[in-house]
Amino acid sequence: MDGWMRRHRSGRGPEEIESCFPGPPDRSRPRPLIIFSLSSQFAEAEALKIGLGVTREAQEVFDALAKTMPCRWEGTTIIVLDEVRDK
Repeated sequence: MDGWMRRHRSGRGPEEIESCFPGPPDRSRPRPLIIFSLSSQFAEAEALKIGLGVTREAQEVFDALAKTMPCRWEGTTIIVLDEVRDK
């Protein structure tokens, strides 16, 4: 055995090395509830960005505004920064 191998050898057997690496995830257990909670919150937030009874142009204005500042719909009115109203 050369000098490099002697200096870098771990001295562990294959069983010890395999125990360092976890096996595949256990798919028999259900996924955590928090993932469902976060995904449902995301879906709800996305649904609130769609105006009901508004024109395509109004939705496009809302989408453009929402990219740069917080906006929400209040009926057919766009509320920007919880202060400015645009009908």
